[in-house]
Amino acid sequence: MTDRVDKLRSSKPFSLLDAVIIVIVSLLCLVPLFIPKKTGKTVSVTYRGKTSVYELSADRIIDFDGKIKVEIKGGKVRVSESDCPSHTCVARGYVSNAGETIVCLPNDLVVRVSGEEIDAVTGGGV
Repeated sequence: MTDRVDKLRSSKPFSLLDAVIIVIVSLLCLVPLFIPKKTGKTVSVTYRGKTSVYELSADRIIDFDGKIKVEIKGGKVRVSESDCPSHTCVARGYVSNAGETIVCLPNDLVVRVSGEEIDAVTGGGV
């Protein structure tokens, strides 16, 4: 029994290979921080099944039935006011990167930033 205890006490907790693997995995975890995000050009706002698309370059406030307000300002979008109980959509703050969304389930609202530009003829993405 004492031989086992002595063997455990004399063994090293990490080998050089363990340290190298830990460093490599740690560095790989940092890679997503350095990948540039695609800036959005448009925002699609779906309220109660109806979708409208707006340019992020034009500042405006969109009011939906006096219950919820969506603000586009400085190339970013946010829900500035809402009558929902939790106000999670308001707390989300501004979003501006393609693929980011804001959702307000009680008001049936989805705000989605897209990297596509609006086609002047059809009104859809290019």
